[in-house]
Amino acid sequence: MQSLFSNTNVRNRNAVWEPTFYIEREITKQWQAFAEYAGDFPQRGGPKEIGHFGTAYRLTARQQVDFHFGLGVSRSAPSHFFAIGYSLRIDRIWGR
Repeated sequence: MQSLFSNTNVRNRNAVWEPTFYIEREITKQWQAFAEYAGDFPQRGGPKEIGHFGTAYRLTARQQVDFHFGLGVSRSAPSHFFAIGYSLRIDRIWGR
């Protein structure tokens, strides 16, 4: 996926190009694993590139938990991170 942002900071615009590459593999019907590369390349400032890896487990058709971690590939990126998430999908929120 390719994205382009134009952030404003103290009245200065800084365009940022963000390419990502994502692969996912279904381990079982309820369990998936993924790997992702993401990079932020701003007009001004250094690039921030990360390798991101994780897994998600679907508890029900509308709920899942995920565990993921990442490593910085460039100097200005975080050296590492770890996260746990919970997602809930709510259907028919607007009455349809």
